[in-house]
Amino acid sequence: MATLFLTGFPGFLGSRLLPRVLARAPEDLAVCLVQPRFLAMARRRVDELESHNRALAHRIEIISEIARATRRRILRFGLPLALAKAAIDRVPGVYRVMGIPSAAIDYFIHPTTYATDQAQADLEGSGLSVPPFSSYVDRLVEFVRAHPEIGSDAMA
Repeated sequence: MATLFLTGFPGFLGSRLLPRVLARAPEDLAVCLVQPRFLAMARRRVDELESHNRALAHRIEIISEIARATRRRILRFGLPLALAKAAIDRVPGVYRVMGIPSAAIDYFIHPTTYATDQAQADLEGSGLSVPPFSSYVDRLVEFVRAHPEIGSDAMA
């Protein structure tokens, strides 16, 4: 499984390229870097793509969703876990830039997949549907901020 990084979404080419690329590699995920001014359009476009092709459901991540909800910039780069935590704890200025304690890094590396196939099947015909991530990400962030006592052990 690979993670594809795509810019140009939700533009004309990016919107047409993304489903085609994901169709060729059913295990791959896509991360789309979206300019803030195009975020609403990107959310709508992901919802449209997923509703027209269920195989795309939960395979497209918009980094801006989490960045917007946390009011943070999201930076991604490969770094061993121990080194990342040590840098946050010991290198001057890294904590200020990251804005998260080293113990929180576990949340960001935990392999997580949100599949709603069963919920969608159970809700079929009820008039209810699984909401898009963008509609509740703010509540998730509020919960995490309100409960700092919940550590990464809860994820085990």
